[in-house]
Amino acid sequence: MQVIPGNTDRYLLDWGTPRWLHTLWMRLRRSDPAGGWLDEMAAGQALIPPADLAWLRSLPEEFLVTDVCGCAVACPEPMELDLAEVAHLRRQRV
Repeated sequence: MQVIPGNTDRYLLDWGTPRWLHTLWMRLRRSDPAGGWLDEMAAGQALIPPADLAWLRSLPEEFLVTDVCGCAVACPEPMELDLAEVAHLRRQRV
């Protein structure tokens, strides 16, 4: 399965890095208002253990997940996979 970080993942990964200004600029180009979540980025990122955040940031923009548990129903839409959950699963396997 090919995994691409979603918007929330990207915001959490890029907050506090040189990439943040570009990520924020891309979001602010949209016609809908950004909302109050901007004020919660630091707190949200603080919930991710530093080792997991470093690992998540080391991942390429797109990557292949080969060891995935399937679901009982066929999903017509691409499956969203929260990268924080991927990091959690990674810790369980180590």
